[in-house]
Amino acid sequence: MKKVLILILIFCAQNTLAALFAELSGISLTDASTTSVDSAYTKLYYSVDIYANLDTKKTLFAGFHYDQISFTDQATASSEYSLSSQDMGLMGMWIMDKAGTYSLTLGYNLIQTGSLSMTGSTDADLSGSAYWGSLGITPQLGNSIYAGIKLLYYQANYTKKTVGSTFTDVSYSRTFMLPIFSISFRY
Repeated sequence: MKKVLILILIFCAQNTLAALFAELSGISLTDASTTSVDSAYTKLYYSVDIYANLDTKKTLFAGFHYDQISFTDQATASSEYSLSSQDMGLMGMWIMDKAGTYSLTLGYNLIQTGSLSMTGSTDADLSGSAYWGSLGITPQLGNSIYAGIKLLYYQANYTKKTVGSTFTDVSYSRTFMLPIFSISFRY
């Protein structure tokens, strides 16, 4: 009986490994203006995803998602807002066509930790959760390599704020929509 169980586990592991893929995505945007009031804005987003196939057609995938976001908004020389966050969670992807070019991905980040810095206030640590979705066009470039662009919608919801040793319940959110570049390695 133990041998049969081991053979089943090996068979399932081989089938899962045959349908794994990894994806890297990201973008960095910078905007600065010099007028009577100088301003600068920086946005950074990158993610690493690992998927496993859920069906025989290789159209449905589930996996693990890690991302990092960083925003710096400097409206004047004496006013700056900075938010950075690291998130981890689960996601699902639907490949919409046989060539694997078009995709819809939805995810929920269960773990989210970040830091908030604003001129005139004490730096704070934040925690909460986030949800996101993307529509992508990533054509095949070579053997098992796909690359392209995705439109990302992302909403971070922060529920806990820590300043020093003081915890506070908060209701902060940050929502953005960005184009991101993506490359995936599908096996």
